Amino acid sequence: MSRADSRMKRAALVAAVAALAGCASHAAPPQWLSDARTTASSGWGGWIRMTVRVDSVDGIVGGELIAAHDDTVFVLAPGDSLRAIPHVTIRKAELVEYDPKQGTISAYAFLGVLSTVSHGFVLVLSAPAWMITGAVLTHVVVNEATTKSTVTKALRPYARFPQGIPAELDRSKLLPKPYTGQPPKRFW
Repeated sequence: MSRADSRMKRAALVAAVAALAGCASHAAPPQWLSDARTTASSGWGGWIRMTVRVDSVDGIVGGELIAAHDDTVFVLAPGDSLRAIPHVTIRKAELVEYDPKQGTISAYAFLGVLSTVSHGFVLVLSAPAWMITGAVLTHVVVNEATTKSTVTKALRPYARFPQGIPAELDRSKLLPKPYTGQPPKRFW
C-alpha cells in the first residue's frame, strides 16, 4: 500500500467520524423512550422539552408529557413533581414520541464508510456517499419521531392523558415512568 493510499484511508476514517458525530439527536434522556412499536401500545407520554419565559427570563422544562390542555401543558420529569406550564409562557417545544434509534443508523453508516477502505482511490466517492446517506437518514428518522410545535392539538396524541388530566386523579400521586438510566438534569 502506498503512502498516498494510507493517508487517503486515514482521511476517510477521520471524515467519517467527524460527519457521523454531528448527526441529529433528540432531547430525551438515553434509554427513556421506547421504540415505535412499544410506544404505540404503552400508556406513557412522549418526552417534551420546552423553552419557557417567566419574568423576562428563559428556562428549560423537560419531562414526560402528561396532558396538553387548551391553556396549560403538564409535564412530569423523573424525580420531579408535576409541573403546570401555561401556554402563554411557552416559547418553543420539542416532543419526542418514540426512540428513533438514530445510533443504529449512524453505526451502519460508519461501518459502510469503513468498508470503503478496500475501494482504493474510489473511496473518494464511496466514503462521502456513505456519510451523506447516513447523515440524511439519521436526520429523517429523528424528525419523524419529533414534533416541534406548541399547538395543543399537535401535542395531545402523545400525552399520557390525551383527553386531559381526569378530574378525579390525585395529581400528587402521579408517578413518573420507571427509568433506570441517569436521571435527567433538572432544568428549571
